[in-house]
Amino acid sequence: MKTKILFILLCCFLSLHVMGQPQGTVARKKKQPKTETVTSKQKPTHKPSTKVNQPPTSHSEPISEAAGYDVTFSCNVPSATLYIDGNANGNASGTRFLKTGNHTIMVIANGYIDYAGNISVNRQNKSCNIALEKKHEQAKPSSVTTGTLNGHEWVDLGLSVKWSTCNVGASSPSDYGGYYAWGETSTKSRYDWDNCFDYLDSTGDSWGIYKIDGQTRITPTSGHDTAHENWGGTWRMPTAVEIEELREKCKWAWTSKNDHKGYIVTGPNGNGIFLPAAGWRSGTDTILVGEDGYYWSSTLSTSYSGSARNLYFASSDHSTYYGGRRFGQSVRPVTD
Repeated sequence: MKTKILFILLCCFLSLHVMGQPQGTVARKKKQPKTETVTSKQKPTHKPSTKVNQPPTSHSEPISEAAGYDVTFSCNVPSATLYIDGNANGNASGTRFLKTGNHTIMVIANGYIDYAGNISVNRQNKSCNIALEKKHEQAKPSSVTTGTLNGHEWVDLGLSVKWSTCNVGASSPSDYGGYYAWGETSTKSRYDWDNCFDYLDSTGDSWGIYKIDGQTRITPTSGHDTAHENWGGTWRMPTAVEIEELREKCKWAWTSKNDHKGYIVTGPNGNGIFLPAAGWRSGTDTILVGEDGYYWSSTLSTSYSGSARNLYFASSDHSTYYGGRRFGQSVRPVTD
């Protein structure tokens, strides 16, 4: 009997539970949302980065250059002129805007050696310092650079020997001076073969000391050097080579000095001497005075014993030549 009563009560309970549910629905589990909200109490799924931005490594992409930069120029000479790529750009100190790349630079200043170079303009090279060097110019000679030897003045023309300012027997540079036969040390009234030094006959074909197969040059110690015998010291007659040097290396200008015609002969160093056109003497005559000049060397002719080498000039010509030894000519001394 008790068992039957318990069974009836259970059936009643189940009937009441089923009647409390909506008809036609089945209880389901709730779906989870697709996104999840993280509260402040939840830990993040990853830690924030603590790395500091680092400069690019060597494997990074290169940084591109700008189109140009302000380049600062400085120079030790404030007045120097700056040339960039061949164009004048004002004073060599200051700032210029230059395109990126290579440029030619030149700096010029009076009294200084010109500077020429290149500059490569980029983000790491934006300055150019230029130091000019002074020119080492030779001192210019004064208008008269001379000395005196045994009372006679010489001039340094920049040649191998120093030349006197006067002829033997002259009292000034424009004075004609004496006329001397070759190898003779004094003047005379008549100039012929029969009274010529070193002659052996009256025709001038036979000679004693100075001849082609004998001595061919008068030396200062021979007793026959016109310059040395009259002026002493180290004065002597010039050689043919020294006369040729005077002719070739100097500038010759026909002019007049104290009413005497002649040449101003200017040496490589700017100094000069005056050679008057004294003419020459034959027999008792004085010929072509003021028109021609004849100056003895100490050198005998190489082709004829009766002649010696000399300097000849006229208003339109100056050359080394030959002259008969008996004729009276001028002598212009030299010293070493």
